[in-house]
Amino acid sequence: YFLGPARDRGRAVRAHEEYLANYPHDYGMLNNLAELYEERRENARAESTYRRSITDNADAVISYGNLIISIMQQGRLDEADSLQRWADQHLPRGGLVQGLKNQILVIRGQLDSAAAGFRANATQMRNPQGRARQIESLALLSVMRGQLAAARKGLAEFHAMEAGRTGEQQPVVTAIDNGLIDAWFLQRNAQAVARLDSALATVKLPPPTVSEHPYVDIAALYALA
Repeated sequence: YFLGPARDRGRAVRAHEEYLANYPHDYGMLNNLAELYEERRENARAESTYRRSITDNADAVISYGNLIISIMQQGRLDEADSLQRWADQHLPRGGLVQGLKNQILVIRGQLDSAAAGFRANATQMRNPQGRARQIESLALLSVMRGQLAAARKGLAEFHAMEAGRTGEQQPVVTAIDNGLIDAWFLQRNAQAVARLDSALATVKLPPPTVSEHPYVDIAALYALA
């Protein structure tokens, strides 16, 4: 409730903490609480809570992946790299940990190696969502490098893969991706606005109390353009 219609992250944290006082070994809830700590920039608490989650379920791939990201965000790249290598060898290969090696390479500035890794994962991963995320990461890396045509192509491929997996088209998200490139890099503001206007005219978004829909991104693009 406090993560949705009555958005209050602090009260959501307290609700998780109260639950875990009674059920301290619920590793899924521990992972979710750690994510909330991370959103509040409480990185040390997030890290320790991810570790508690892993203690209660040594095969918790999601918690391992999130722990590695938490360590990366704290700037401890060697430690993150070591844990990623261990997890990649010992955990189920669903793609949730495999792609993190390339994120570490991006932070280190080894962009060619990261791009090669994203491409390899996109063809080798068995998990369809994992493959799609590697295509998305490669496209975003292209944005970083100013390779805008490649970025647009990669983002279109990512959205097509997601639509094939979920059965849902996302014209608004696609318009935001392309509109941000238009407005930020190319100063084609009118084109960005027209693209987003057209996409919004084709769909009916749910009320903005549903947090996963891109209202903030829509507003940000309009403001930028």
